[in-house]
Amino acid sequence: MKIVSTENAPEPKGHYSQAIIHNGTVYLSGILPIDKESGNFVGGDIVTQCEVVFNNFKAILEASGSCLIAGLAEQLCQPLNCITVQKLK
Repeated sequence: MKIVSTENAPEPKGHYSQAIIHNGTVYLSGILPIDKESGNFVGGDIVTQCEVVFNNFKAILEASGSCLIAGLAEQLCQPLNCITVQKLK
């Protein structure tokens, strides 16, 4: 198991890592619409918030050695606020 951390995405607001790699799978959790520079929650419409979330998502995946295209299975859980991406092997 390897912990993933990057300065290109905001630090987690809880007691967890930006991502963890286990057996070739990258697990991300708690990706929020938070501006990496200010650390503030990004308001506005859902489109703006989703752009920020996916930019943070992309930065963490790249730090893990993966990318958005390499995702075989993506699971977005609104109530649980979780994202799981399996890496290509």
